[in-house]
Amino acid sequence: MRRVALLSACAAAAAVAGLSAWAYFRPLDAHDLALRARLWVGGVRRAKLGELEALVRDSCGRGQECRCAALIHGLGDSAETWSEILLDAPAAPFPKGVRAYAVDLPGTGGSKPPLGPEGYGVRALAGSVRASLEQARPVCSKWTVAGNSLGGWIAAWLALDWPQGVGKLVLLSSAGLNDPSGISERTARTLADPDPGNLKEFIRKASFRPGAVPERALAQLAERLRKRPTRAMVLALREEDFLESRLAGIKPRTVILWGDADGLIPPSQGEKLHAGIPASSFELVARCGHLPQKECPDRVRQAVLGP
Repeated sequence: MRRVALLSACAAAAAVAGLSAWAYFRPLDAHDLALRARLWVGGVRRAKLGELEALVRDSCGRGQECRCAALIHGLGDSAETWSEILLDAPAAPFPKGVRAYAVDLPGTGGSKPPLGPEGYGVRALAGSVRASLEQARPVCSKWTVAGNSLGGWIAAWLALDWPQGVGKLVLLSSAGLNDPSGISERTARTLADPDPGNLKEFIRKASFRPGAVPERALAQLAERLRKRPTRAMVLALREEDFLESRLAGIKPRTVILWGDADGLIPPSQGEKLHAGIPASSFELVARCGHLPQKECPDRVRQAVLGP
């Protein structure tokens, strides 16, 4: 019996050591595993909506009036960037009467890629999101649409091309305007051709707290970005998709939030969006970087899931 117990203890110790080594050398995989467990326990489920896959949190009761929100991630990101918005927070549980969908853009996660490279254009991506939302059941007649970075650009086009479906727009450090500083273009080039060196600098500029990503994760992060359609989306960007001449046509109430520590898209771009969109407000969020949904989720949750 002692020998059996000793062998069992050794096997358990070896398993723990192996798991620890895996978590150390594959930190993003370990993080994903823990996050997906949190999402499941928190009532977030994966669902197919037409060609796209989404993370879904639904607190609408039968026969209850329901508010619907669509969340669109940025370049190189995924639906899981919205996890803190979908999960309960200590001081702000997920509100009742809300159905929220965080979509994976085409070619990301479980979402099918488009039939050709033109399907990665901004306006085409907006069309893919619209088609996905129209597949949602029960049907939502009006949506709050929130987007971060490239996702904000897509969300703006969704509001332009589908005004009957978008009731409120939330833009978080949004792309979509020509940037004479060249910072936005350099950001896109980094994500299109990532390596550990340029990603380290990218994270430093993107984050208020850049130490949240350990250096040993950078090689794995570069590998992951190369597997996503990041480069294809950059190559599909077209001058005619920029928003300067279209801003006055964005009719929904629009909330523009920008991290004051965002070094990837200058806050001045947010001010230009605000100046051009008629029913808009602009707020510079303190102690926050390019991904407000991660670093400042309380403020984003209020903007997206509040009235």
